Amino acid sequence: MEQTDRTYQKWRTYLFRTNVIFALIVVTMELVFAVMIFSMDFLSFTPWVYLVSFLLVPSACNALILISGWLLMRHLPQDGWFINYVPLLQMVLLATVITCVHYGFSALLSLYCFPVFASVIFDNRHMPRTMTVLGGLLLLAPTAVRMNAMMYDGELFRFPFEAVVALMILVSCNLISSMLIHFQAEKNHLLRSTTRRQMAMREQLERDLQTGLYNRPAFFRQLGEMVNRGNTFSVVMMDIDNFKVINDTYGHLRGDQVLLALAELMLSYCPASCFPARVGGEEFTILVPLNSRDTTFLVNTIRIEFSRKRYPSFREDGGITISCGVAQWEPGLTGQEIYHRADLAMYYSKRTGKNRTTIYTPEVGEAAREDAPQQLPYTS
Repeated sequence: MEQTDRTYQKWRTYLFRTNVIFALIVVTMELVFAVMIFSMDFLSFTPWVYLVSFLLVPSACNALILISGWLLMRHLPQDGWFINYVPLLQMVLLATVITCVHYGFSALLSLYCFPVFASVIFDNRHMPRTMTVLGGLLLLAPTAVRMNAMMYDGELFRFPFEAVVALMILVSCNLISSMLIHFQAEKNHLLRSTTRRQMAMREQLERDLQTGLYNRPAFFRQLGEMVNRGNTFSVVMMDIDNFKVINDTYGHLRGDQVLLALAELMLSYCPASCFPARVGGEEFTILVPLNSRDTTFLVNTIRIEFSRKRYPSFREDGGITISCGVAQWEPGLTGQEIYHRADLAMYYSKRTGKNRTTIYTPEVGEAAREDAPQQLPYTS
């Protein structure tokens, strides 16, 4: 919603600038016409009357319209419904000024179509209709001025039928604008539906089907993104102790229950800012946007709760534990290096008794390096 409001604000500014440019063009053309008329002596009245009627009064009206609109756009709530109408109202009022001044040029009546088409920008199906009704009402002003001028010049009363044509064109603009808005709404709906389906498919591809955690490729992608962002974070490695014995003794179905129990705890205790994943058979990891000390509290909570789990269907005494390692990312470290450090810290926990959490230090890395297996290449 905030992004939509910013987009509308940007286009309101563009429309206001367009109105300013239009008013400046009108003033420039009036000055050019005045010079031409004065040099050719076409005036049937004094130059002062011409300047007041065709330059000073219209310019003052246009300036008042622009200033009023500018003040409204500055002081009205930016998320209010009325503020988007302000530059469109300016357009229709500027059109009214020039058509009343130059009522003899019927082509100028087409200016009332501009705010109707411009209303499509704001994707509101009511706006074209509103601008059409307002334009039709203000169209009466130049029509009345022209009828009065014909009577003043001694012509027989004759209704200016170009006003009827202009009204018909205005109604047609409303129909076209409404169709464009409906088309845009339908296209946006299709885009949103497609995006949601793509996001759902991506989410499925990034999830481990057995546990519901993120899978290995998703973990390494997220790890790379966090390294590139350069903010503090920690990598947690967790490995279920003696998991092969559990599978060999009780079978893989019982082993799956243990995997699901750990995954459920990770999903329960990890806040939304964390990234829990399964990167191997009994190996799990979490990306935590905290330093290693704060991360240890979260890891120990999961570790202790997991050790308290009981599995009556195959192991009455429970007693299944995990060994954990935590490493904090530092500037200059690659994803492979921080992942390897967390892995070494986890193997140090296994070497020193299991069911514990170790924070990586250079000394921990040296002590665990002898027992740690050959590291897999850093690939997804």
